[in-house]
Amino acid sequence: IAHAGGAIDGHTYTNSLEALNLNYARGYRLFELDIIKTADNIYVAAHDWQGWKNETGFTGKLPPTRDTFKQYKVRGRFTPLDLADINNWFIQHSDAILVTDKVNEPALFVPQFIDKSRLMMELFSSSAVKDALALEIKSAMPNWSIVRRMTFM
Repeated sequence: IAHAGGAIDGHTYTNSLEALNLNYARGYRLFELDIIKTADNIYVAAHDWQGWKNETGFTGKLPPTRDTFKQYKVRGRFTPLDLADINNWFIQHSDAILVTDKVNEPALFVPQFIDKSRLMMELFSSSAVKDALALEIKSAMPNWSIVRRMTFM
């Protein structure tokens, strides 16, 4: 799995277009992206807002709007991704699978992604796992904290 799009030029957590392209060319087909929402409720690929602020030099109020988010390059050179960009990339790479992290709203996210059969979600509550299973995505993966709370008979 290419974590946060995969490493690029020694950098991790870029969640960038360039990381997706490079790691696809390297043979990766599972791409984990950290998905969070902007101030105007648009899904974007970023690990967390403080980290994004540090990586971009943004000085405004967090979270930014989608338009503001798109204006800032990660580390000054890597292209940020909103959900429209993510969908376009996955349309162009029909053998790639998206693995989400951070987003815990399958009922909201799944209908916005282009192909639920190519969507795996790490989820952080039992109810989110149940919701994702009902939506018939490729895989609903409970976070380790959920697994630890499970009892097996």
